[in-house]
Amino acid sequence: MAKLDKYKQYVQKFLTKYANYKPSYGDIEVETIFDTQRNHYQI
Repeated sequence: MAKLDKYKQYVQKFLTKYANYKPSYGDIEVETIFDTQRNHYQI
């Protein structure tokens, strides 16, 4: 189970870093959404 928790942390960290990149066009606000109970992640 600890291994699965580490993978979840890695995915969340990666998506958070990815969401920090600014889009090259328009005035777009990027947000991350983490549903840790159901393991759903969204940018």
